Order: sequence, then structure tokens, then C-alpha cells
Amino acid sequence: WVMVPKEPTQAMIKAWLSEVANFRGHAAGYRAALEAAPQLEVNRG
Repeated sequence: WVMVPKEPTQAMIKAWLSEVANFRGHAAGYRAALEAAPQLEVNRG
């Protein structure tokens, strides 16, 4: 499981479109968008 922003970032959209445009399919686009999602910084101090 991963947490992602409620609204996709431009980087996520660009990653999705790149994969789908290269005919890799929606699953590849989804994975690319998740990889491009900003990472949550956790303060454990």
C-alpha cells in the first residue's frame, strides 16, 4: 500500500501519459505515476 496526493502532481500526470503513450498500458502508467508521487517526510523526533 502507498499513500499518494488526493490530486496528482504534474510529475505524476507526465509519468502516466508517458507510459500510456508508449503503449505500455494503464497498469504501467499507474505504476509510473506512483513512482513519481512526492514522498511524505515523517518526523519521528
